[in-house]
Amino acid sequence: MSTEHEATEPTADATPDAPLDRGVVIGEGLTTLARWSWRLLLVAGASVVLWWLLAKLWVGVFPILLALIVATVLWPPTRWLRSKGVPDALAAALVIVGSLAIVFGVLGAIAPSLVSQSGDLAQQASEGLTELQERAAEPPFNIDNATIDDAVGQATTWLQEQSGQIATGALAGASAVGSGLVTLVLVLILVFFFIKDGPQFLPFVRRIAGERAVLVTDAMSAAGQPDGDYRLGGLAVR
Repeated sequence: MSTEHEATEPTADATPDAPLDRGVVIGEGLTTLARWSWRLLLVAGASVVLWWLLAKLWVGVFPILLALIVATVLWPPTRWLRSKGVPDALAAALVIVGSLAIVFGVLGAIAPSLVSQSGDLAQQASEGLTELQERAAEPPFNIDNATIDDAVGQATTWLQEQSGQIATGALAGASAVGSGLVTLVLVLILVFFFIKDGPQFLPFVRRIAGERAVLVTDAMSAAGQPDGDYRLGGLAVR
């Protein structure tokens, strides 16, 4: 018993595919647009909430951000001291104290120059006022000394009347200076712990988050390192 297989070939007279309905295309486009619109609205809402929280918590967030920036700058010398066998806490303390010494040393070197120039500045200001008074007494102004003294008296009276507001402003300035000093002390404390215990942060994240965080933590460890061979999770990266 035999069977015959006949091959069939498409002919040129085959019916082409039917054109897509415009209504279907427009509907799918509107569906995609609506889906992305909801996503954008969610992102915008989350951004507004995040910005509101950041504004409310800025007093606490700002020292942390500033400490991270300073710790990034101070980490290379700290790492060098640690590589020489210096204990972690001592290396962090030495780097912070050395940095403060450099900053205050630069300010101390600049201060005498500023103090010496302040006397010259006051003398030049006094000479300028005297010259201005002489020019005001000449034509075409013809302002005599009595008029100038009267204007100075009125200005003095106005300043005395505004003494309450000036005192309030001075207290606000003192409060701002105190707040700045507290922030500076807090930043120094955070910097100390960041550069002292920073290398333990990524292993802590791996212990908490599990193996899924290895790729992220390895990438963070390789950031800022010189060119070379690294492993990101189970991948070898050059």
